[in-house]
Amino acid sequence: MRVIRILVLSLTTCGFCCCRLGFAQEEWIGRRVYYKVDAVARVDDRMVESDGLFDFPETVEVEDGDWVSLGQGWMLKRDLMNADEAFEYYDELVRTNPSAVFAWEGRASSATDRGDFERAIADFTYAIQLKPKSAPLYTNRAIAKNSSKDFNGAVRDCDVAATLDPQYASAYWARGFAYFSLGKAKEALADYDIAIGLNPTVAKLYADRGSLRYFEGDLEGAIKDSSEAIRIDPKCMMALNSLAWIHATASDSPKRDGKSAVKLATKACELTNFQDPNTLGTLAAAYAETGDFATAIRYLKQANDIDPNSSNEFRRKMLLSFQAQEPFRN
Repeated sequence: MRVIRILVLSLTTCGFCCCRLGFAQEEWIGRRVYYKVDAVARVDDRMVESDGLFDFPETVEVEDGDWVSLGQGWMLKRDLMNADEAFEYYDELVRTNPSAVFAWEGRASSATDRGDFERAIADFTYAIQLKPKSAPLYTNRAIAKNSSKDFNGAVRDCDVAATLDPQYASAYWARGFAYFSLGKAKEALADYDIAIGLNPTVAKLYADRGSLRYFEGDLEGAIKDSSEAIRIDPKCMMALNSLAWIHATASDSPKRDGKSAVKLATKACELTNFQDPNTLGTLAAAYAETGDFATAIRYLKQANDIDPNSSNEFRRKMLLSFQAQEPFRN
């Protein structure tokens, strides 16, 4: 079974080889990579085909000389490519070998990353015609449909995926996201619970379930899930940001902790190079909770400078609170 695919709709970054791209050796860790046709992986000292073992793309977790760990196994750096190169690579494969599922799936996944969801859905559809019993293909098409806001279509694809492989955790995660987006919280929570039961070591699952619980008013559950996500992956930006927001803005005073909020939000901003307006807004709220309104206003204005249109009315209310020397309550 493949690992859960972590989207950076997010939120969303890998090397062909260190020399070619000029990456420092340690910069491989945390990078998202695609892999080439006929690449092999090392799993428990055995060499196996990488196709079917990994998702497109994967994140480098550990580096050891010429090898990097992608969670399920190890691959040679020479068999990996930068995400920016992936679409052209798979596009050429599609032209030269149009019957290769690997090529269509790779181009589709790369198209999703590029925001070309129409192309992604079309390519996944063709790949499914070539391999109609593939739960990962249906799930990945559902992810593309989620990205294009076709949530009902995503649910239908995930229904097929879960039928084809009831143990495929990604299908429940993607369907949970779709249900969440459709306002069906009960169904979304049930799917997240199943996904976590099948794959309990994926931080993103807990972070997503925590977000659902927060919007449903279950702050205790949101704190628990966000904390577990951070325990599993201290660099889980979504969980860091969510937990910081709760500590900074909760109407329930025992759950507020300005100092912890600043620490968590600062780490989330560092992971996004202080270029994400959402994490910057959270950092602003955290500083306001500590009483440092000047710094709060500075970070809020930085968020607006980066993206003046996103949640502008919401940030306007935050700014009015800070100017009145009052922390923001959500």
